[in-house]
Amino acid sequence: MLFRSARDDAERATALRLSGRAHMLAARGAEAANTLNAALALDKQLGASAAIGLDLIYLGDNETHRAAHAAASDYYQRALSVYAAAGNTTGAAAAKARLAGAAK
Repeated sequence: MLFRSARDDAERATALRLSGRAHMLAARGAEAANTLNAALALDKQLGASAAIGLDLIYLGDNETHRAAHAAASDYYQRALSVYAAAGNTTGAAAAKARLAGAAK
């Protein structure tokens, strides 16, 4: 019997995150959202706050590219909350910067 490890799931989440980013940069917004949400689901199972925050930032970036600024702001706010709860000041600063940009 083959067992998956948390490391396997973390690596799969990373691959999904990178694939989602590639979809976003290629203007395939729906594919990007689906892939990034899959990464987010795995990262939530793992309790990986830094990765959860990054997934949320990338989901916000995807919405920004789709000109859905309110949705982007929601994702950035969620990322800020995750980073703040984890005490990740670098991540929180990145989320704040994206949030300020989305408000313009």
